[in-house]
Amino acid sequence: MTVNVEDKLSAHKDKVKQYMEFTENGEIILKESTRIPTWGRVALYMVGKLYAHYAGLTLERHVSHKELKTALNLPEGTVKSIIFRLRNDGWVLSQEGLYQARYGSINTILDAINQIAERR
Repeated sequence: MTVNVEDKLSAHKDKVKQYMEFTENGEIILKESTRIPTWGRVALYMVGKLYAHYAGLTLERHVSHKELKTALNLPEGTVKSIIFRLRNDGWVLSQEGLYQARYGSINTILDAINQIAERR
């Protein structure tokens, strides 16, 4: 049985729009909010990478430590510990130093971030 990527991504499109925008060259711009925890920014960036890839804005659907560190202006140690957490939660796949949000975890990630943002 295969996953229909278009259906998975389309189902969450409106939620994703609340948190990010994309440039024509595939750059992911997270909307500024102090309500989103740092782990949420990392997870959102990974989700954004899936959307940018699917839209044909970028060739890659995965990210590296370096890309996360640079794009989100985070220390290396913070990125590593967050990725460790996201992997343990089953929200992220990893292979050879590259990371990708699981398609099946998009709704869970967005709901978790939304719950925290509403409480703050």
